[in-house]
Amino acid sequence: MFPKKVVDYLPGAVISAIARLRPHGIEGPWIVMASVEGVQGFQMVLGDGYPVGPAWRNSAYLGEVVDDAMGEQAVQPLIESFWRLFGVDKPPKLER
Repeated sequence: MFPKKVVDYLPGAVISAIARLRPHGIEGPWIVMASVEGVQGFQMVLGDGYPVGPAWRNSAYLGEVVDDAMGEQAVQPLIESFWRLFGVDKPPKLER
């Protein structure tokens, strides 16, 4: 599993979902909840090819975030929870 996919795509998916709701008159505050399924035993591969993990649970609730604007920084707690699933307490900075 490549962490850059989650780190890059989760904020974009949230922003995209909000953009789809706004034309229908739906406004914040926004609530984002995230979970992952079927990952026990998977490892994350960092940019240098170094694997971390494996994930110690098959499914995990990553948490929830409530925010009026729901920008990229707002979903950071969910991304940090994703890293903890693989035994990483402090996520490394990934190249964007």
